[in-house]
Amino acid sequence: MKKILAAIILIIFILNGVQKAYGENINFDKNFLITNSEFTDFNSMSLKEIDKFLREHGSILPEYKENGETAAQIIFNASQKYKINPKVIITTIQKEEGLITATKYNKYALDFAMGYRKPSTFMNQVNGGTKLLRDAFDFMAEKYGWKVGSPHKTLDDPKYIDNTVTPENKATAALYLYTPYIGGYYKDNGVYIGGNYNFAKIYTRWFGKIKKFSSKFTNKRITFFVPQGKTSIIPVTVMNDGDASWEKDFSLTTIFSEPETDISPVEIGESVSKGKSVTLYIQIPPLGENLNIHIELFTNNGEAFGEIAYIQIVPIKIITSLKIEEQNIKISLVNGTENIPHFMLQEELSSNGNVIQQKTISCKFGNDEPLNSSIKIPDNENNFQIILRGIGSSEPLPIDSNILTTFFTKPYSNEKVILTLNTIPAGASVSIDSKDTNLVTPLSIPVTIGNHHILIKKEGYKEIEEDIKVDKDTQINLNLKKITLPKLSINSVSFSTSNMFIKLHIKASDAVNLYVNSEKEKQTECTKFIKLKIGKNIINIMAEDETGNKTSKSIIVVYSPLPPLKLRLFIGKKYLYINSTKKTMDTAPIIKNGRTFLPVRAVIESLGGKIFWDEENREVTILINGAEIHLFINKNKGIVNGKEVPIDKDKGIYPLIIHSRTYLPLRFIIENIGGSIQWNGKEKEITIVYPYLKSSSENAST
Repeated sequence: MKKILAAIILIIFILNGVQKAYGENINFDKNFLITNSEFTDFNSMSLKEIDKFLREHGSILPEYKENGETAAQIIFNASQKYKINPKVIITTIQKEEGLITATKYNKYALDFAMGYRKPSTFMNQVNGGTKLLRDAFDFMAEKYGWKVGSPHKTLDDPKYIDNTVTPENKATAALYLYTPYIGGYYKDNGVYIGGNYNFAKIYTRWFGKIKKFSSKFTNKRITFFVPQGKTSIIPVTVMNDGDASWEKDFSLTTIFSEPETDISPVEIGESVSKGKSVTLYIQIPPLGENLNIHIELFTNNGEAFGEIAYIQIVPIKIITSLKIEEQNIKISLVNGTENIPHFMLQEELSSNGNVIQQKTISCKFGNDEPLNSSIKIPDNENNFQIILRGIGSSEPLPIDSNILTTFFTKPYSNEKVILTLNTIPAGASVSIDSKDTNLVTPLSIPVTIGNHHILIKKEGYKEIEEDIKVDKDTQINLNLKKITLPKLSINSVSFSTSNMFIKLHIKASDAVNLYVNSEKEKQTECTKFIKLKIGKNIINIMAEDETGNKTSKSIIVVYSPLPPLKLRLFIGKKYLYINSTKKTMDTAPIIKNGRTFLPVRAVIESLGGKIFWDEENREVTILINGAEIHLFINKNKGIVNGKEVPIDKDKGIYPLIIHSRTYLPLRFIIENIGGSIQWNGKEKEITIVYPYLKSSSENAST
């Protein structure tokens, strides 16, 4: 009887545990566990905050020490070294062995603190586990099948749960490589499977709800029909269906374009709360063939989220004719290409900038089937113009004048004659009598009787310039001859980066001049390092041939720097401080000829860079923050981001070898990679701040 009663109590206890596990409001999504930015926010807690957190949760860890370091110091050091959020480390320790809330000393739990491989010490567990999280995020998860956007099976028993996971970001993939279980269920034998459900539950309980940015497009797959050879605007409406507000400057960005076409990202002007929608307008350049683009939303940190929209842009040729019959203007449009399921036409009659009449027609626009309409001319109106705007799509769209592209503009006046200019192909810009009309062909424009000088321009075609005489309504038909424009080849760069510098390889074919941000390069093929400012950077690249034809491309890069590190070193002492963490070096800084020298590897690697030695050329290469520096033993000049630069005005300052150690001039390196260096002569102390981010007042004064 006692056994039966005990079994009943055990079952009730288990069921209560299940209710509690699923009763917590964590909105668990097996495909999304945490954002990339939150996973790598290594400065989310200070050393004092970590220690306070451990004490508040009654853990034995605040009293634990290993190699003279407290548990809080061990966690803090690992987070700083491997750039992983200490909250993630704390959550993993609790998920694996419950040490954060353990009130009794347990050697087994300490030896397996983060469940990292073999039993070891708490310090080795934290360092090894955090390094594995970092490696998994950077490359290892994908190497072992946990690829963003690709389904992969966990080790969960499919009898209890669908064990297929499709990670939505790198952080989620990393956590599944670390713990290949979804969890959140009970086996028949009553054993709770914690897995990543447990991670989400603990993290939410202690650090708040994990924000998930998500988006849903009103039209996930849609075709737009735009006028051939004209710049067009298309609308994209997207809803915030996540659990966090979108911030201002989130951007809608093209992630695929076929054929390859430059389409600028569009930023959100104001924040968008959850459940709300926003319509963004994408500018499409003049097209001669179909264009397929895929677009996705990105955070300020360059992290993609939510749905992908698949958009096809189809250029169409519309033939327009107008005829005035007494007080009526007869309008006829013929679609000479494809059927348009939903077409909106806005007809506008205006005079002196004022709209006299406006009406909108919504219909199906068939191939070679005329669309006929008319507008009545008001009494006593002698000068006016007709503007036809429209947009077609495969789905109905709300009427919005912001998205209607001008198909046709025709002015009329009983004081002037009408000059009509047609070109093949259409879309050429027109200047008359050295004045830009701001219109493109085909066009009809009122001019005075007499001689007129016309200039026709279209990118990729030879200009036409000639004098004409008009004494009545005149129509001129021109054939533009195509020319070969310069071609630009540029290596791909990330939309968002934490590096201060980016490296561009640029090649301009069929060109004589190459410009980067209006600066003329010496050759038409070059490698260029660009120093970025915080936030959005636009890099304009232009190639020009000998006849003045130009090809341009713009690259947009968002620079979000990592939090600065502060390093302190001392002349003659073999250690340095990285923020508050002490690190031993194998040799000490020295002063030679009034300059500070040291084996720079310890400093560069502490700042997240890499250093290489070429014995044959006696050359040191430093790669850090996107910058690239080459220094040579006994030479006073180095190569910084592709340019030769003197190391010091004193020619006796150069890299040297002392007792088989390579010593480098410190200030030259730090200042050329975007850092700040200060010298305290009294304490013989060197302080490095990196990256050095100028304040607004400093920027204003430089």
